[in-house]
Amino acid sequence: MPLFKRERYENWADEDLMTAITQGKREAFEQIYERYFHPLCRFARTILQNDSEAEDVVQEVFMRLIDGNHGYDATRKFSTWIFTLTANRAKNLVRNLGNRDRILNEMQPNSAIDYHDEDMILQMDRTLLTQMMRDVLDSKSPKEKQLYALRFERDLSIAEIAEILNIPIGSVKSGLYYLLKKIAREWKEKNYEHR
Repeated sequence: MPLFKRERYENWADEDLMTAITQGKREAFEQIYERYFHPLCRFARTILQNDSEAEDVVQEVFMRLIDGNHGYDATRKFSTWIFTLTANRAKNLVRNLGNRDRILNEMQPNSAIDYHDEDMILQMDRTLLTQMMRDVLDSKSPKEKQLYALRFERDLSIAEIAEILNIPIGSVKSGLYYLLKKIAREWKEKNYEHR
């Protein structure tokens, strides 16, 4: 018989889980993640109309929970709060993407582009590269998109990713290795390599 019993969180209320999360209980976070990740992704898709962007928004919401920078008010119902937070993040992304599209439209050939303006050219290159990477990532599985977002967009360590996804460090390493191989192959097939 073990000396201590592992805490079980399956039957805990969301609000109690949040209290446990603020006390550093990883299993409480995993329970909240398991309960809310997919429903929040489905909800964010209704705003963004894009699976990858919806998952990115939800990952960002959960990163705020991990960081402790979430501003949760314990007097509010948790589910209402987390769906509201997700909606706000998704709406901000829509607004930012709309601004980006407007700027790109203004930079079309009918605009005067100064090809000697290195900052402008660098920004155009970054925008094009981001769109090309989105095209390649669209065909990836949700797990692969999570790995990519956590490692290359959030710049998290392998250990942090393993903890967030609740998988072994070796699985993170091999998952990233095979994902990068797929991306490189598809990049080449889409002729992005020499554009």
